[in-house]
Amino acid sequence: MSEQLLRIATFNLESLDDDELSARIAVLRPALVHLRADILCLQEVNGQRAARGRERRLAALSALIAETHYAGYQMISTLTIEAHSADRHNLVILSRLPIVGHARRPFTFGG
Repeated sequence: MSEQLLRIATFNLESLDDDELSARIAVLRPALVHLRADILCLQEVNGQRAARGRERRLAALSALIAETHYAGYQMISTLTIEAHSADRHNLVILSRLPIVGHARRPFTFGG
């Protein structure tokens, strides 16, 4: 019987945004690639405004994972009630394996 390993990693991107993005990519991309995760959970991924629109997208994250094996992974992330990325601190899961279902639950801060 052969064992199959599943590598799950988590990484806080500390407010990943357009600010100094190329410098951050130079540091973060090799670290993420080195993880070789099958499932990668990311925190603090900021959303950027789309051109001429109000909705936000995870453009900085897309730039970060471009040209890596993660670019082909399935992705789910937190969304606003309007089904757009939030401006700050989105949670993202990238998976090499098919994501067959997920649910987003509303949350509130505080008690």
